[in-house]
Amino acid sequence: MIGLLNLLLIIVLFGVLLGLINRLLPIPGFIIMLLNIVVFVVLVIYILQYFELVAHVLPTIEWFHPKSVSQS
Repeated sequence: MIGLLNLLLIIVLFGVLLGLINRLLPIPGFIIMLLNIVVFVVLVIYILQYFELVAHVLPTIEWFHPKSVSQS
């Protein structure tokens, strides 16, 4: 469950950052198109890694960690 939360957070953050870059920075259209394609490919690879459909190519980003159980 924590892994899915991490995945959703990454998708939302990439979308917000890409939207801000596309809207606010004066970059030529060709470069924006390349940036959009690269971000899309990275997100697809990350999603496929999460569902274990491809080998791990990208590092796993974890903002939420499961609580560790201490042994007494």
